[in-house]
Amino acid sequence: PIVLTATLTGDNVFTKEYDGDTTVDQGLTLGSTYTLDKVVSNDTVSIATNTSGSYNNKNAGNGKTISYTGIALTGADAGNYTIADTLSADVGKITQKDLTAALIDTSSISKTYDGTDKVTTALTKGTNYQFTGMVDGDALNLTGTGKYTDKNAGNDKTVSFTGLVLTGDDAGNYNLKTETLSGNVGKINQKTIAAELKSGSIFAKEYDGTDVVTTALVKYTNYVLPNMISGDDLSLDT
Repeated sequence: PIVLTATLTGDNVFTKEYDGDTTVDQGLTLGSTYTLDKVVSNDTVSIATNTSGSYNNKNAGNGKTISYTGIALTGADAGNYTIADTLSADVGKITQKDLTAALIDTSSISKTYDGTDKVTTALTKGTNYQFTGMVDGDALNLTGTGKYTDKNAGNDKTVSFTGLVLTGDDAGNYNLKTETLSGNVGKINQKTIAAELKSGSIFAKEYDGTDVVTTALVKYTNYVLPNMISGDDLSLDT
């Protein structure tokens, strides 16, 4: 019998979007996904269509190795030919899968007032954000820098995360379409503050027959607010 050589076709014929597995979507079709040489003119012979192929790994990339095993010939003249039972070439392409992210409406991104609009809660998948389009079981997370609309205490504050970056072993398989995460899920709790009389201060008056203090409270003169955020405008009102 004549020994045939099969060649897989290039030009991105073997392309699919990342789906988390190594299965090749395209079947072997003579003249479309592969060619045969040394076939005698007018003979009918091709590779059996029940052969399945696989990429060398699941990850997105170009020039990936595709391999078919269990190659067998079919057709009226197949008995006159033989062929290797494996077929491979670096003609595969897996494109990144589009992915979006959103804050979970029922989550709460909270902190105690610290005088800044910076979010101190880390993005945690499944707790305060979720992906749409992620393949189950993939190792994929998201980082970003978060801010509240302002520094002030309050509920249902708008929180926005920018500078979003995918992390994890499978990050390279995805194209993140979301540029900003935003939602009214923020909460800044009031900061508990203490007031203390300043050591060494004197509250003096001339006897007037009452126990009323007549000296006004003056911050830094006769009292202090030791855990007040530096730069805040805050004083006691009596």
